[in-house]
Amino acid sequence: MLGARFEVGSTFSYGLFYSYDMEWSHSTDGAGASVYGGIGAAVTLTTEQHSGIDGVVVGPLLRGGVAGDAGLPLEFEFHPGVAIDGGSVCSSLAAGAFAGYRYFGIGYLFGFAPFPSCRPAWLANHRFALRAAVPVHSSETRTISTVTP
Repeated sequence: MLGARFEVGSTFSYGLFYSYDMEWSHSTDGAGASVYGGIGAAVTLTTEQHSGIDGVVVGPLLRGGVAGDAGLPLEFEFHPGVAIDGGSVCSSLAAGAFAGYRYFGIGYLFGFAPFPSCRPAWLANHRFALRAAVPVHSSETRTISTVTP
């Protein structure tokens, strides 16, 4: 998946990500669910006032999600990374939950610096987030079907 990231909190963030996703589906008597997991990388540019780039976060990306026959599909994201600005390099972590599945998600992202002594001012904690992605390669879906007597 190749995708775009948009986040807004006390700052605005714009970025790109790539993830290699695998999907599994299971059905029992016609009722089923699909689950996917992926690993990749993301880069996000952050600005406070749209007057320039205040910082960059880059690092690995872990994604996953579930969609069933009934209910809202959910997607999760974990993004450890490195926060870089003009004067420092700090570690950062972000975790989010989204309503959506694989190609589009809208949700909440919580980000923080694990070592508070090295936290850039532009690294927002609470963020409203959007994700949009397109597949750039296909992999087969693994399907398990069960029929009960």
